[in-house]
Amino acid sequence: MLTNVSGVGDTVKPWVNGFVHEVGDTQAMAVSLETLLAQPELLSRMSASCIDHVQRNHNPDDYATTPNC
Repeated sequence: MLTNVSGVGDTVKPWVNGFVHEVGDTQAMAVSLETLLAQPELLSRMSASCIDHVQRNHNPDDYATTPNC
């Protein structure tokens, strides 16, 4: 679950891999959380979709790393 900010629509697809809410809409966030808790199969499917998206669209080698301090 996240808020409707710039770029979110490119990553999060409602009911596929997450829920998008308006900033400050805690009631809608609570409903989404209750939905996921009540439907473990939905949570599992959405989680798998998130993992698939990251694996297909993000390569760790494309990101800069910070050396240990």
